[in-house]
Amino acid sequence: MALPLFPTLMLSSALLLAGCASAPPAPPPLAYVAGAAGAPYSKTVQANGMVYVAGQLGRAAADPVTSFELQARQAMDKIAAALGSTGVPMDNVVRCNVYLTDISKLGDFSKIYVTYFKPDRLPVRTSVGVAALPAGGELEVDCMAAR
Repeated sequence: MALPLFPTLMLSSALLLAGCASAPPAPPPLAYVAGAAGAPYSKTVQANGMVYVAGQLGRAAADPVTSFELQARQAMDKIAAALGSTGVPMDNVVRCNVYLTDISKLGDFSKIYVTYFKPDRLPVRTSVGVAALPAGGELEVDCMAAR
């Protein structure tokens, strides 16, 4: 037995609209902020509700040689500034990677590092000893933060 045309069209339209209503939302667009002039990388990238910050050295090649502690503070200040430029606070950092040319200074770095976070919101972290870093830096830090 054939169904009448009008109820069949109504049912088909309702099913079609229901399918459209449950479609997942489009992902947010990617946002790239360029690194230093001529640098072959982005300083920050925003994607899928996360902000990724490129490695930040505690000094530039033109800077005079500074103490390890000052380099650590400068690197963390640069991380905070990069995140701040995207409207994301340090409280939202979920992961950091730290590269040290002298791994024995990890304890010294950690004393400075923890001052940038609330005690109950420390991000996960990986610390790696490396042979050398650009510009003669003693450390480099990169991070990921939630929006």
